[in-house]
Amino acid sequence: MAVLPLESIAILILAPSKVLAVALKRELQAMGALHISSCQTMASAKQHIAEQPIDLVISSLYFEDGDAIELMQYLQNEPQWQHINWILISSEERSELLQQANAVGIQAILPRPFTHQALEQALALCINQHK
Repeated sequence: MAVLPLESIAILILAPSKVLAVALKRELQAMGALHISSCQTMASAKQHIAEQPIDLVISSLYFEDGDAIELMQYLQNEPQWQHINWILISSEERSELLQQANAVGIQAILPRPFTHQALEQALALCINQHK
């Protein structure tokens, strides 16, 4: 397993499922991440991002109150949040929607279910862009 410098990166897990959020948090902690928070709705994510510095969002696509693409577009309109890297976790197969996700700046898309190796590769991509 590659050693990723996750200890200095503030990560927000954005997932409507508590089970997914807990599983991701455990996986990230095992990889060395120290600064991990989570939200379950778009509204709570907007509030959290406004109050706390975030470097990376790992997100599901769909939420009760919107979708990740909508949130990414919102963040891209604000200079103080344009640095945020984004990993999308989705079982979505429609190529036009995935292309839209890439177009708004989502750096990596992980298919659901994803492997540890795929998560590690997506994190490495985002960390390299973060430097």
